[in-house]
Amino acid sequence: MNIVFLLRPWPVYGGGETVTITLANEMVKRQHTVHVLYTKTVTGKKVPYINEKVVSKLVSGLTADEHHKFSHSDISLANSFLKDYIVQNDIHVVINQWWPAESLSGIKELCIVIKCLHMSLFRPSEFENIHWRGWGILIRLLGKNIYNWHANAKACRSVEHFFPFIHKYVFLADTFRKEYLEHRGDAHSDMLEFCNNPLPFDDFLPIKDLAKKENIVLFVGRMYDGHKKVSKILECWKKVEAKPGVSNWKLVLVGDGPDKKSFEQQAKRLGLRNYEFTGHRYPKPYYRKAKIFVMASTHEGWPMTLVESLQNGVVPVVRNTFSSLHDIITHQANGLIITADDTEGYVKTLYGLMKDEERIRNMACHGISSCRRFSVENIVDRWELIFKEIQEKKVR
Repeated sequence: MNIVFLLRPWPVYGGGETVTITLANEMVKRQHTVHVLYTKTVTGKKVPYINEKVVSKLVSGLTADEHHKFSHSDISLANSFLKDYIVQNDIHVVINQWWPAESLSGIKELCIVIKCLHMSLFRPSEFENIHWRGWGILIRLLGKNIYNWHANAKACRSVEHFFPFIHKYVFLADTFRKEYLEHRGDAHSDMLEFCNNPLPFDDFLPIKDLAKKENIVLFVGRMYDGHKKVSKILECWKKVEAKPGVSNWKLVLVGDGPDKKSFEQQAKRLGLRNYEFTGHRYPKPYYRKAKIFVMASTHEGWPMTLVESLQNGVVPVVRNTFSSLHDIITHQANGLIITADDTEGYVKTLYGLMKDEERIRNMACHGISSCRRFSVENIVDRWELIFKEIQEKKVR
């Protein structure tokens, strides 16, 4: 099949780009022809391996990028470009990672069109941040339950906005698909699918290499506090460092982003001792060394760093803030799940794990085996099944 992925930055920016590269490489191995249409070239970072047969094409003339939405002129230009590209290259499938719904107008008459959501369907409530002034007074009077219901309804409408333009809407986890159905009913159930993201690395840590690991607690991700909440990790580490018997452990934070300098300043204010900010680095060598992985996000879609940690024998400690977490982690088997707002519980759990070498090893072994179901081979098998089911339905 001839397949097109639609992205904004390319080839590197975040998890969506990493996933696309991983899928594209495997699809090319299976004799599919893969194209990537994108709106901005991102350079200056180490580019992961991309099969030379993957065709990448910048759609010039667009103002849209990772920070700016498509303008009306962008949508018109992108739609016209995409229609011509589909006809000229005999495209069979369009997988829309990031482009707006209207850019797909008229495309489903030409080929299979699929939209992917790369975050959780429902986000954490912001009710507590609403002030008693202006419209906030009315919202406060209506109450948290009504506010959350409307927020979730809005999220569902953003999904439904794509329905006239696509054949399938694909969530990252079955839990997200079920959340939609619980909120909106099953009237559109035939439009919905799910497909997990694949593991990006080709190999799994050999069990014998667990003995080579160092006393490192690792964070990998964007240095952005909006939903990553790296500040929470630093606060917890301050409390862990104050406990006995862990002076030989180190917190390593891999990644870059707009809040990195602020986090570095916070670490100094807190008087942290054993820590390191590496900046942007290829993360695999850090996974191979670390024993424990920490995540404090307020929400996620399908966090690649979480499955990457499992693949490399790093035991995750994660706040229970997104439902797809339970598709990946089984509490006390391959990782530890902490109640969302329980900071003291997070500190206690992390410290307890650091002091229990046998438990770390057992959970790391289980993590390596449990994440094999997310191999790129298994995930592309599922994608091909989705393509086949859509095509058969179109023929009928």
